[in-house]
Amino acid sequence: PHSGLSKADIVYEAVAEGGITRFMAVFYCGIAEPTEFAPVRSARTYYVDWVSEYDALYNHVGGAGVCSDVTVDTRAKALCQIGQYGIKDMDQFGISFPTCFRNPDRIGRTVATEHQMVCFSENLYKIAEKRNWTNVDEEGEPWDKNFTPWKFKEDASKGDLGDVKTINITFSPGYEKYSVKWQFDKESDSYKRFTGGVPHLDREDNEQLLVKNVVVQLTKLLGPVDDNGHFLYTTIGSGKAVIFQDGKAIVGTWNKPSRTARTKFFSQDGSEIEFNRGPIWVEVLQDSNYLTY
Repeated sequence: PHSGLSKADIVYEAVAEGGITRFMAVFYCGIAEPTEFAPVRSARTYYVDWVSEYDALYNHVGGAGVCSDVTVDTRAKALCQIGQYGIKDMDQFGISFPTCFRNPDRIGRTVATEHQMVCFSENLYKIAEKRNWTNVDEEGEPWDKNFTPWKFKEDASKGDLGDVKTINITFSPGYEKYSVKWQFDKESDSYKRFTGGVPHLDREDNEQLLVKNVVVQLTKLLGPVDDNGHFLYTTIGSGKAVIFQDGKAIVGTWNKPSRTARTKFFSQDGSEIEFNRGPIWVEVLQDSNYLTY
């Protein structure tokens, strides 16, 4: 059970160690009301690459590999990269109660340590402000001066909606209980999320996760690359993608020329995808056979 995902603007999902997926939720322009995030998990290098697109505050709990850690493959050293890249680091190890704290009983029963961390949006923003990490830099320039936004469009009319009703995703063989289904809802022109065959509800408000666009980004997965079981995704470069919106499937491509560059999605004719306004969920897969629709 997760808290805060229903208020996210963008969510990136990729399989991590053990065949279980992890999320990185992006809150584009702040959160209108106090929000609880849980569980807050550790940093991974592929998430650092995506964070770099936004110059975002990055809230996490530790992560893979400080620079001096010889047990972690250099390419997987997320904590080292956070320092090298100048990421706005909001590691929980440097943030105390009441902004972040462990709650072993947050879902009504004791959960493993890695599922216990809870952080609060309003307190995180206050800490960021003290560190001079606001919407403007030291010279007063707004954060989005050089930001490349995605393109957006109006929802399709009811008569122009497609008939792709379900999207099924298996992230790793043998871990089908974490498989995902997105069910298209014509009435709202949105996709409802199911995990392990049941509705995926936000722990905070008990609402089923609902998005306007589902993107499946196909890329290469390498690993495990060290004895810690770390994986690496190809996040910089290009590859195939399938974009779901308005009940339709658009087979296309993705492109990200550098770490700080914006990942963009394109249709087969080379035109950039225009998303429906609302939440966007990016599913990162290493094999198109894990996707059916």
